[in-house]
Amino acid sequence: MAIRRKKKRPLKTKSAPAQKHWPWYLASILLAALALALAVTLLGFHASDPTPANDAIRPVKNYLGLPGALVAATAYDMFGLGAWWLVALCGLASWLLWQGRGGGRMLPFWASGIWLLVATAALLGAAGGGVALAGGLLPWGGRAGAAMAQGLAGSGAWAAWTFPLAAVLAGLAGLGWASWPEAGPFLAARPEKKAPAPPVIKT
Repeated sequence: MAIRRKKKRPLKTKSAPAQKHWPWYLASILLAALALALAVTLLGFHASDPTPANDAIRPVKNYLGLPGALVAATAYDMFGLGAWWLVALCGLASWLLWQGRGGGRMLPFWASGIWLLVATAALLGAAGGGVALAGGLLPWGGRAGAAMAQGLAGSGAWAAWTFPLAAVLAGLAGLGWASWPEAGPFLAARPEKKAPAPPVIKT
């Protein structure tokens, strides 16, 4: 009588790439959530909300309550409309982590992003004036931008525009370089065009 041998089934193991990259996926999701929260916070800004400089008890109108009001007031006060770079940077970093499944050039990315944030505030500060927003007048570049523009203007009116503009371009170039390993192949990938089928000749 022949003895049948049972075939050994291969052990099921988790996918190595999934184990390796899940922290980056998690970081990507958290950054996307942060970008969304920052966008809601900045959109919900109201001039009558409490600020770090004025914490009087009053009704809060920001969509995310008191924490949102404090974050929005601080961001707009320091960087003006340039504060929206925070939303863009978190969103772009989230996409890069998801695409690359790894850290990549995150350090130069954030260094360039912070540089761009400050440079944009200085450039907007050189414009002077402000924009009416939610019941108040918001300086274009915030207090920090206005102070930097005023300091540069001491070297000449041209310096208040030239240096911040050059810094903005340098920041954009740095972001492009840091993003290219993931963004380059994504932009270059195009669906292949299928050749048209030859016409059918009926006989």
